[in-house]
Amino acid sequence: MKRIAIIVILLLAVLVPSSAAMAFSPYDRIIRDGQEENQDITLINDTLIVEEGGTVNGDVTLFDSTADIAGEINGRVSVFNSEVVLTGRISGDLVLFAGSLDVQEEASIDGSCFVFGGEVTDNNDSISCGRVESRFDPSGVLDSISPPAFPGRPEAPIPPERPEFQPPYHQPPAPRGPVERAASRIGYVVLSISEVVGRSLLMGVLALLISAIFPRQVSQVSEAVRRKPAASGVVGLLTAIAGPSLIVLLLVVLAITCVGLLLYPAVFMLGLALIAAALLGWVALGDVFGRIVANALRMRTTGSAVTALGTTLLTMILGGLGILPFIWGEGVLVALLACVGLGAAALTQLGTRPYPPDGPSVDAPPAHKIYEPAKGS
Repeated sequence: MKRIAIIVILLLAVLVPSSAAMAFSPYDRIIRDGQEENQDITLINDTLIVEEGGTVNGDVTLFDSTADIAGEINGRVSVFNSEVVLTGRISGDLVLFAGSLDVQEEASIDGSCFVFGGEVTDNNDSISCGRVESRFDPSGVLDSISPPAFPGRPEAPIPPERPEFQPPYHQPPAPRGPVERAASRIGYVVLSISEVVGRSLLMGVLALLISAIFPRQVSQVSEAVRRKPAASGVVGLLTAIAGPSLIVLLLVVLAITCVGLLLYPAVFMLGLALIAAALLGWVALGDVFGRIVANALRMRTTGSAVTALGTTLLTMILGGLGILPFIWGEGVLVALLACVGLGAAALTQLGTRPYPPDGPSVDAPPAHKIYEPAKGS
């Protein structure tokens, strides 16, 4: 539509001279017999009637109008989306841009007749209204011009014919045999076992350091795990839900209020406390498990070594259960144990107070104490 509007404006600038007196009338224009109109006529949504014997000495432009021309028009006639019935004479050109044109037998056009769109009913053999198909060359002159031939111009090479079938660029992988599948499974198992062993040894080293530096705190948390496992599990689950939610809430407040100097340290300390509680709770679980293993095997070892051994074995056993394909639910077991350890750390305030509060405070075992099996076992 934008191109059509631009073409119409340019044609109006050419077809309607600026020096012509434009006659816009809200009523039907009727040029009667013997009457002469010595000016251009432009009608918009109107009707033009030129009776036989009437004369218009000027150009006629019609927009969304109807015209019955039985007299003589000494000028150009431009039709835009209008209906024209021609029985008289036009001395200039007739151009039709959409609409309809009905040329009767007694009509005559001294100029040319161009049709850019619309319907033409031609009942006069002496008048030919050619339809223009070229958008930029209405006269069709450019279509008759052929490019000059340059001597010595090389011919373009003919490309070779492509084969009817060409394999795709990316070939699908070939199906693996039983040996390759077995090797792939063995490699996956070896990699998983290596990961579990490495993680377990790392946790054992951390447990050894934590129990050596904070022996009293580890003993307080492990005692809470041993005496109140259910309460520790419930508190740990609530802490695991409330802690991250509070961190997210604080971050949202930071983004809205921009009080970073006050809340950034609080967010950092809260996240650090959650990590410390989770790690201390897992080491306390390892301490309890290590005591059970030491008593079952009648091992003679020190307190920190028992904690490190129990943490390593606990992490390794749970990780090994995750590798076995026929065992399910190990993830739930790990989550439950982690909640118990986290809750015990929260109830004892990171091992600084005993739980239950009315119970005796647990002192750290001395470094030289040896765990021995109970008498009579």
